[in-house]
This record gives sequence, structure tokens and C-alpha cells, in this order.
Amino acid sequence: DKTYVAEHDDCGSVEWVLQVYYGTIWDMGGAPGYGACGGNYYNCSCGYVGPYIKSPIESMQLQNDPSDPHGYYVWWNITDWNEPTYTSCNPEVLCNGQYGQKESGVTSYIDWREGYDYVWCQPL
Repeated sequence: DKTYVAEHDDCGSVEWVLQVYYGTIWDMGGAPGYGACGGNYYNCSCGYVGPYIKSPIESMQLQNDPSDPHGYYVWWNITDWNEPTYTSCNPEVLCNGQYGQKESGVTSYIDWREGYDYVWCQPL
């Protein structure tokens, strides 16, 4: 796995360049990974929740080709994150001059089989 980040933003989102080294470098293209920013608010108990970033996660997968011992199917599963949502507390709470909030939390989803391809290496 020779995957590297080509670009990123302040909330953890990236653009990966997907590559595999198998006898040579196989370029499998690019794939986005979506991060999320959250926090920096007071909760309904007036507890401060500091800012945080959830970065995407890439996981390369290999599957051998049963008909050719030198060939593999390769792909990446990428875990992305949804931005959290915020709602007002009920009843409203004032905390250090700001209204308290409830955060939905950051949820994830997976992009399956990004960069799916076949790689083959000539035996020596």
C-alpha cells in the first residue's frame, strides 16, 4: 500500500492517491475521504466540549486470484464522517454568554471498493 494524501482541509477531509507496490507501482486513481469538525460548544449542563476533528480512515484490501497465483484484486474501503448537528437545550440554558446545545454526534459511513482493480506481477 503506497497510498498518500494529495490534499486536505481543516476538518480532516482528504484526497487520497491510491497506489499499490507489487513489482512496480500501480496507480489506482484518487479517492476522497470526508472528515468532520465538531465541538466548541457548551452542552446542556454548561460543560464545555472542546473542538475536535474526525479524519477519514482508508483500509486497503487484497484478494488473491484463484486462477493466477501472481494476480490480486485490490481495493480500498474508506470510512467517512458526517458533520454533527446541534439543537437547543430544552429548557434553554445560558452558559458563559452562550446557549447550551445538544450535539447529535459524528456518524460514519463507508465507501466500499474505491480504486477497485486487478494487479499482476511477472514472477522472476
